[in-house]
Amino acid sequence: MKSFRILSIALIVTFLGCKKDDPLNYSIQGKIVNARTGAPILGVIVKMQQQVIENGIFTGLYTDAAQTTTDGAGNFSMTWTRENIAAFRLALDKDLYIPRDIDISTSSLGANDVFTYNAQLFPEAFISVHIKNELPANLIDQFNFRFDDTHFDCNCCNDDWKYFSGDNIDSTFTCRIYGDSWIQYERDIQTFEQDTTILDSLFCPSFITSELELNY
Repeated sequence: MKSFRILSIALIVTFLGCKKDDPLNYSIQGKIVNARTGAPILGVIVKMQQQVIENGIFTGLYTDAAQTTTDGAGNFSMTWTRENIAAFRLALDKDLYIPRDIDISTSSLGANDVFTYNAQLFPEAFISVHIKNELPANLIDQFNFRFDDTHFDCNCCNDDWKYFSGDNIDSTFTCRIYGDSWIQYERDIQTFEQDTTILDSLFCPSFITSELELNY
């Protein structure tokens, strides 16, 4: 009986020791699909980024905790070592798609639990705008252009007015936009003969550059 008790205690101590040495991990899994079609996306680079607090110091910088790519079904999974974290961010990137950074609540990830998060990526497209005045032209001619309530994923374009003055205008600019979307725009034309305001739109399919030719 005594030897049995000693063996039982030894097994308990061994078990507790193993449990103590087991690492505490974070895990996340999910699926990435095309926001327009719902089709899974192969080869999305998925990064879990985190802001770590070390020795009571918070730098505010994001570092990569884990990285993977989606399979043919759009699925991904990652596991990494638990640390003292202030914030999580899921970074998604894929050629021909608009990249995304998604904030993940720290309370969503528990030690040795698997958190499931599904996300969408929008396919990219471009719109190239060519503005040119035609004869007869005048020095006082004015052409004002802007996109109307359009959300771009770049710093080059916004909804601000663009102004073109004079009798020799030939300008082209290109914007990155969300594919398979209608782009609204407004033209305000001021010439010697008349002033005209025109509202219009253009459908921009995914993965291509749509041309918008504006002559006045």
